[in-house]
This record gives sequence, structure tokens and C-alpha cells, in this order.
Amino acid sequence: MNPQPHTPPIRLLLIASDPVDSAACRRVLARSGGEFVLSEAGSVAQGIALVRDDGCDCVLLEQRRPDWERLAELAGACERADVPVVVLAGAEDAGVGLRALESGAADYVVATAAGLEWLPAAIFKALRESAARRVGRAALAELGAVRAQYRGLVEQMPAIVYLAALEPPGRLLYLSPRIADCLGYPAERWREARDGLLGAVHPEDRPRLAGLWARTWEDHAPLRAEYRMLKRDGRVRWMLDEARVVRDELGRPLFVQGLLVDITEDKENERDLEYYRHRLEDLVAQRTEQLERQGSLLLAANQRMDLELCHRKQAEAKLRASEARFRLLLESVGEGILGMDRQGRCTFINRAARDLLGCEDGWEPVGQDLLGFLCHCREEVAAEPCPLRRTLRDGVPARFDETLLRSDGTHFLAEFAAYPLRIGAEAAGAVVVLRDIGAARAFVARLAQGAGFGGHLPGHLDSEWPVEAVPSAHHALRTEPLRQVAAG
Repeated sequence: MNPQPHTPPIRLLLIASDPVDSAACRRVLARSGGEFVLSEAGSVAQGIALVRDDGCDCVLLEQRRPDWERLAELAGACERADVPVVVLAGAEDAGVGLRALESGAADYVVATAAGLEWLPAAIFKALRESAARRVGRAALAELGAVRAQYRGLVEQMPAIVYLAALEPPGRLLYLSPRIADCLGYPAERWREARDGLLGAVHPEDRPRLAGLWARTWEDHAPLRAEYRMLKRDGRVRWMLDEARVVRDELGRPLFVQGLLVDITEDKENERDLEYYRHRLEDLVAQRTEQLERQGSLLLAANQRMDLELCHRKQAEAKLRASEARFRLLLESVGEGILGMDRQGRCTFINRAARDLLGCEDGWEPVGQDLLGFLCHCREEVAAEPCPLRRTLRDGVPARFDETLLRSDGTHFLAEFAAYPLRIGAEAAGAVVVLRDIGAARAFVARLAQGAGFGGHLPGHLDSEWPVEAVPSAHHALRTEPLRQVAAG
């Protein structure tokens, strides 16, 4: 078994004038089995001094002492030292014990043989009550400290704490001083108001809030509401009110405890956010409308572009077909046809011209200087420049014969017909038609030899003889002698 903790003996101070009573007390205490240490004082004054010096745990005061009337003074000193007083009352006066209790004594016993037997029990009872009072005072002191801390915390909070009674509804039991900073009214003004906080609520919000508060007071439902309150200067503050009913250990409602928070800045931010939200929506709508218009314009432009591309493709297709027909036409003509720019460079040439110039060996004339090639056999003089050059320079058509040198080194007699190309009023080049007239001239020479002209036709026939007229040369030769005779 665990040893019991040692309990110190109880120190008793006996203030008595009768030695018989002193001896009787000692015998009773000894028989009780308790651990007591008994000391005596000769007077009440001496007892008060010993109590102040912490010289005892309990005081026993005999009622028959001459200084009995100082019991109240002794009880006051004992109360300050937390020491109980037990009175030993005489049996001849039954009211002494009651007066002793009224004067501050913890208990009393009758100073007889039978009454003193209750002395240990009275001592223990007085000590238990004294210990209970010490615990109570400590608890009250601690509660006071906690209450002070809680009050300080509540009063320093930015929110407003309030307690409201359930009967009558709405009467404020407590309101933190922060209400004065928020609305400009002191807290005492609110506690005196019969309608509590409702009197300062904005008139437009008052009916709604009264209904919510009635539900809290009648049904004990939690309260959460946002409403406006009017300051002392008439300005409006938005408040968030959250409250609930506080109950005791048995669940019985005691009062309403609430918290008021100033949310004016939040409401202003909400208003600003709402404005900017609507503004942003308007801007988005405007931008969407602009984009839709731009999209419509782009769609129309794309449609026009598609139509233009379609027309362009059709035009290009027609142009390619026209070029193909033109190319086919050029390639199908028996005469050689070539184009030249103003510098004499070849821009196009058909197959007949390639054959005339002998381009079968891979020589490509397009882009080459054909003016010098075609005119290299002509000896130019200042009075008679090359007709082809004159066509390129002055835009004057020219028709002449020229002996040309093929790329293989052979010569042939060619007839040139040069026509200027114009862009507006400005000459941009020339188109040259080539004909190999060597065979035709040889045929004409043979005809002239056979007709007795010595290999040459008469001058006017030779100069006016068109190559196309070679098939009718025989008729011209037969009629020429008759024309000469008639003229002679």
C-alpha cells in the first residue's frame, strides 16, 4: 500500500480565563485522535497579535472572559488571516452562540461536558469552511483577472461586441466602447435605449432587421444580417451583425451575444467592382460588336478577293489559252517572226525564224543581241543607216533585203519587214518578219535569162517585183517585149 502523506498538526489558540475549561478542552482534543497543538493566550489582544504573526490555524474563545466584547475585532483579524474562530459559550445564555455567529465566529459549542465533545467536529467544520472560502476567493480573483483580460480584449477588438437581454427583447446589457468610434455615440446612450440598436438602423433596413431579430428572440435562431446604420453626423455605415443565444449548462437561454463588424469599405469595394464589372461588360460588348463588324468586312473582302481571284484565274486561263493560240499561230506561220526590244535583244522567236537562223545546234537567241547579228553584213553610212536600227530608234516601219549568215556559216538572202511595237506613244521595240528569198530571186534570174534580159529583169520590174508574184513571172516576161515596142 502507498504510504499516506503526512498531515501537519492543527495549531489551536485558546483564549480562556477558566483553567477548568482549558483542561476540559485538552482532554476532549486528546481523546478525539486528531493531531492538535494547543497554545493559550492571556487576552484577546494577545490572541490578535498571535493571529497576525501566523501563530495558529484556529482560535478557541471562551465567552466568560472579561474582554469578550472584543470578539468582533478578533473575528476581523482572523478573517484577514483566514483563521476561523470557534466560541465556547456558557450554558446559562442560549443566545450567546447566535450573537457569536453574528459577530463573525465560524461556530460555537456549549462549554459543558457533553457540549465539549462536539469541539473537534466544530474545529474541523470551521477549517473546511475556511478552506472553501480561500478556494472561492482564489476563484473569484482568477475570474476577475480573466474577466479583465476578456474585457480588455473585447474593447480592443475592431469589431463591436454586445450582449442583449431576452426579456425585454433587444435591451442591451453590454456594448463595447468601440461603438463610439464607429457611430459617434457613447456606449451609455445605447444601454439606456429601449429598442437597443434598432433605433440607429437605416429606416429602409429597419423593418427587415426587426423581423430577423424577432426570429432570434422568439425562436432562438442564429442571426446574420447586413444592414445600414446612421452615424451621429448622418453618414451611413454598413454593418455585419452576427448573433446567437447563449445557454447555461441545462440548456436554458440566458441572453443574446452578438458581434458587429463595420463592412462599409467592403461594400464600397463591391460597388466599385460592380461598376467596373458592368463597365468591362460594356467594353467587351462594344469590342465584340467592332470585331463582328470587322469580321463582316473581312468576310466581304474575302468574298471579293475570292471573286477577284476567280476572275483572275479565269483571265489567266484565257490569257494562257490566248498565248497558246498566239504561240500556235506564230509557230504555224511559214515566215520567220521574232521580237526585239529597243536595245536589239530578242524577246521571242518562232520555229520558222529559228530554222532560218540555224538554231538547231542549241544556240538560244532569246535574250541575245540580234541587232548586231542581223545587221553585221550591212555597211552603214551616215546618210543611210540600217533600216532595222531606224525602226527601233524612230519607230518607222522598214522593208529591205539583207544577206544573213547562219550559225553553221552558210549565207542566205532574206527579206526583212520591220514594224515598231508601241506602248502608248512610245516605241518599245519591233517585230521583224524574215523570208528566205534566195530561191525566188534565183528563179526570177533564170526567167530573165530565158527571156533575153541577160540574167536581170528590167529595172522597174526588178525593183517592183514582189516575191509573192513569182508564180506569175512567166506572164510578166511575155508581155514585157510588147510593152517596150509600144513605148518605142
